[in-house]
Amino acid sequence: MPGIGSLSLPDTALLSNPLTDKFADDACLYFTRTGRWSVASLTVTNCRLSFAESGFRIHVTNDLVIGANGEFGMGGDPAGTGYVLSCAGNVLLTNNGIMTVYSGLTNATTPSWGAEIRVTNGFTVSPGSWVYPVSHADNGGSPIFRMSNLYVRVNSGFSASTKGYGPRQGPGAAPNAGGAGGGAHGGKGGDGQTGAGGAAYGVTNAPVRPGSGGGDYPNPDRYDKAGAGGGTVRIEASGLIQVGGTLLANGESGTYDVWGAGGAGGAIYLACNSFAGDTNAVIQVNGGSSYGSNTVYTGGGGGGRIAVWQGVSTADRNLHLSGENVENLSISTLFPNYDGIISWTNGAGRTSNPAQPGTRRFMRIAAPNSSYLQIVGKPNNLHGTPQPLGYGSHLNITNGTIITNRVASPADQVGGFRHACTGWILKKDDGSFITSGVNTQAVFNLTNNMVLTWYWTNQYLLTVTASSNGTV
Repeated sequence: MPGIGSLSLPDTALLSNPLTDKFADDACLYFTRTGRWSVASLTVTNCRLSFAESGFRIHVTNDLVIGANGEFGMGGDPAGTGYVLSCAGNVLLTNNGIMTVYSGLTNATTPSWGAEIRVTNGFTVSPGSWVYPVSHADNGGSPIFRMSNLYVRVNSGFSASTKGYGPRQGPGAAPNAGGAGGGAHGGKGGDGQTGAGGAAYGVTNAPVRPGSGGGDYPNPDRYDKAGAGGGTVRIEASGLIQVGGTLLANGESGTYDVWGAGGAGGAIYLACNSFAGDTNAVIQVNGGSSYGSNTVYTGGGGGGRIAVWQGVSTADRNLHLSGENVENLSISTLFPNYDGIISWTNGAGRTSNPAQPGTRRFMRIAAPNSSYLQIVGKPNNLHGTPQPLGYGSHLNITNGTIITNRVASPADQVGGFRHACTGWILKKDDGSFITSGVNTQAVFNLTNNMVLTWYWTNQYLLTVTASSNGTV
């Protein structure tokens, strides 16, 4: 952990449950005679510790709880590798508990993972608590999290923002220049006044690499003024991923006058049997902006990559990624059963040949010859009740089905206030327009994945009266 000291011990004999400041605080732990620690249960409170010995492994037989003022870390040595935490019970972050996982070096040309958190049962991030996955700033290796079910509650989450490749680092890094370009990932980096932005890279449907850093001013005394790339949030759950909070992997904005170009957005790569997110959920891989969003000298960072796999076996996922056909695999830019915000945009910067947005994909096994319909309301699915299909995602509808959907308008009247429908728009899942109407009934033939959006406006009752000798 940056900003803390090191503590070297011969073995784990002094470790016990719970871990508190009575043992140590603000320390990276190293062990000269052992590379593992097994404990029945573990609670971490009131201390800040990271197990930094290269290759160190921790096994918890029951539950791991990171509680009040507890900061638990795996890794932290830039030369380390192979960090593993396995928990045969549940992991709970509560009362503002923090888990930080630093990736070690990886040797693969395309790094898979440099640290692993493996949980047999559930992983819960409670309100106020956070998980920070940190990619290796030079090598790009990133942590992976595996569990049965993941619950990310409101006001909590995973944040890999600014935790990707460092400034000037990564396969999409921009070269140094007096007016440098932005870093790239899912989208290219924006050009600077004298330096080109980085080129996009990575796998759209399986993004494991973090975002690249922006270009710097060529004089070393102004190095590290560009933004770092966003890191990687990589999660595999055998059951449910429920997002009520935040998953972030944003790039960093430039940090110095006109010389700091933006870093690219990172990666959010989720695989699970079931996926859902409520209206509080945020999934974001935005590129960082040039310093102060300067539009003259330096470029913004490109957007990152988001990929969610639902209900697809590991074997089928690997088959698809190897270039083989997987029967009934549906690939879409829509995220069924997710009602929150998704953002993959580029950072602001020089407007000539600017940075580009990243990518997002949702993969699932669909019923043969079927599509799905997502029904949404503007604003925020709050008004009216579409019938017979309500707001949300409706999967596995046979292609060629004639859909009739209607709303009652006005709706939700309370006193002198109500909402009125102003019409609807039907689009394909890639955002391309199909048709629209200004009435309260939509009728169409469902031939592929589509989005039906109902639009609402406010109406107010105006009561007018005449005073003495007045007229209306």
